[in-house]
Amino acid sequence: MRPARLSIAGTDWVGVALAFLLTFFIGLPLIIVGTWAFSEVWHYPAVIPQQFGLRYWSLTLSRIVLYADQMGFDLIDAFHEAGRSVDAYTINADTPSALPGVRRPLELKADQITTDDPVGLERLLIEDQSLKPSTSQV
Repeated sequence: MRPARLSIAGTDWVGVALAFLLTFFIGLPLIIVGTWAFSEVWHYPAVIPQQFGLRYWSLTLSRIVLYADQMGFDLIDAFHEAGRSVDAYTINADTPSALPGVRRPLELKADQITTDDPVGLERLLIEDQSLKPSTSQV
């Protein structure tokens, strides 16, 4: 014999309550995390972000390329073999501490570098080349 279930007008209220709880405790946090993943500006007390974008995704993915390189896998070459181009996206700092993050994608043959300061980045790369010892022998 089946146990009695709470049912009013043919509706299984236990199932409805379980579905509501699952939605609330699993679905709602996933929606919030998904919103955070694409928000760029979200100030208190706003309920929704003021600006959406992909800036943080590009930063994360650029780190993946350098991390894969440290592990011995050339991710840029893999993209090139698949017929794709690679953009070392948004390198903004024109300071010597930014050089490793600029130099390595260039060595791996990234197709382009996007920057907010192209003149400063060019100056940084020229200064870096002038500081390297000459490899020509006399």
